[in-house]
Amino acid sequence: MTLLELREATLALPWRDRWLLLWTVIRSLFSFKQQEMPPTILERMGGLPEHWLHDGDLADRDLRRVALADRLHQSTTDQS
Repeated sequence: MTLLELREATLALPWRDRWLLLWTVIRSLFSFKQQEMPPTILERMGGLPEHWLHDGDLADRDLRRVALADRLHQSTTDQS
């Protein structure tokens, strides 16, 4: 069933049934429990290494990208 078909079927209901449907959806949203996110790779490895700690709020991927860029930059300057 597409969203358009669902909308048309909902609008075809009597108003009391629409309110019951709406109430059921709202009630289910309030009773929905948020699932815990699985730990990140860095969390599974024991957290961030001390030299990666900073004041910013970067994602793990951003931290790895910066660390790899620093290593590449250092390796190219070491070879020169």
